[in-house]
Amino acid sequence: MKIWSGVKFVLMMFMCLLPLTACASVEERVTRRGMHSAMSVDVSNNGMWRIAGSAVLVEVNDSFGVGTRMRVLTAKHVAEAVDRWGYQMRACWVKEPDNCVYLDDHIASSESGYGSDWAIFEINHEPDGMRPAYIRYTRSRLGEKVVIIGHPWGEFMVSSGIMSAYRMDWNGNYYYVAHAYAAPGNSGGPVYDSRARLIGLLVARDIKPNVITGLPEMQEDAVWITPIQNIGY
Repeated sequence: MKIWSGVKFVLMMFMCLLPLTACASVEERVTRRGMHSAMSVDVSNNGMWRIAGSAVLVEVNDSFGVGTRMRVLTAKHVAEAVDRWGYQMRACWVKEPDNCVYLDDHIASSESGYGSDWAIFEINHEPDGMRPAYIRYTRSRLGEKVVIIGHPWGEFMVSSGIMSAYRMDWNGNYYYVAHAYAAPGNSGGPVYDSRARLIGLLVARDIKPNVITGLPEMQEDAVWITPIQNIGY
């Protein structure tokens, strides 16, 4: 028994020296993988850039169906920021904020609604060092862990939580509700499962009535997510 215990200890120590092993937390493992596809979205007005939201790099079939190309995926309401605030839009890698691509015309976008709030953009070149997100096409399960990566306030941020509910928006599209922290600027950013697979886009914070005033109030610890299955690209 002592020999076996010693062998197990040595094996565990060896495993902990390897990257992306069980010795790291879920958040650490997902961050290492997910940050290679997570981006911020900025808009420019007269040369001044400001944060509009977050985004994720994905790989899609090209228009001829004979290959794949990289695209930038974000929330539709983030994409509409260029009409409100500026004339030019770019997406930058959260790991290297100076590694940016300019977003050309969006090639597809959704109707309104939390279950289908997305837009996908052509990019002027493929960013160096980045990898597209690995996509999970099956529905997320209630109770499973989710990890959010974004760039609110111009800062790289990671938060995690639990998938807590499914809801329907006014167009009949379902969306996820997760108990996780989000901040202004997280909108459009990727939400990953515990294996760093993209399950959706963060599109809003939950809204509930204030217990005193009865008025609707944004919740910091609950978010709404457009599922990847609802994104038609």
